[in-house]
Amino acid sequence: EEVEAMPPLLLPVAIILAISHCTPVHASIIELRAGNVDTEKTQEISQIEASLQDEEQRPYLVNLKEVNEDIKGSISRIIHESLEEYIPENTFVIMASHSEIYEIQKLAGVAWVGDYKAGYKVSPDMEKGARKLTVLLGHDMHRGDEETLKFAQVLSESCKIAATMATSKTLLISLKDEEDALKIASCTSNHHPVLWIEERKDVKVW
Repeated sequence: EEVEAMPPLLLPVAIILAISHCTPVHASIIELRAGNVDTEKTQEISQIEASLQDEEQRPYLVNLKEVNEDIKGSISRIIHESLEEYIPENTFVIMASHSEIYEIQKLAGVAWVGDYKAGYKVSPDMEKGARKLTVLLGHDMHRGDEETLKFAQVLSESCKIAATMATSKTLLISLKDEEDALKIASCTSNHHPVLWIEERKDVKVW
């Protein structure tokens, strides 16, 4: 019998932070599954003029000088969300509007803030011939099934695919034989709610 494999966790679960076993020294390397980001060599976001700002939620990498409950609480109060997606070292992927991220950037405990770019979202193991994709959405405690279904429709129309909802945080994409999975993943990664895209493989259960 064949069943669909559940996608592995995108990032180590933030529960490990509650024990406070985090390195107190700021590290410049952020270890993404799609590759490393050196904050000393990668440009930080710069504030745009107020007339160009909007309240659309976008993903950002927020690198902290030290992970502790005080700085986590300060960020959570700004975005009205708990911090879920943790990346070594001392970094979170945070969904925020322009005004929110600029406020976060000014916090004393924040070392560096950068865009979570489309290229960071696609698994390096992705192959052109993949026929099933799993799309993980960024954490949003206010996103329910209705909002996820609406986004699946937007994504389907934008990338000319058939995206369906698996959970309020996960979409599934089934591709036709002639469709290029890498091109579909590239199109999908340009949408702000998307956090990670990988091939969904079938496994045999004996």
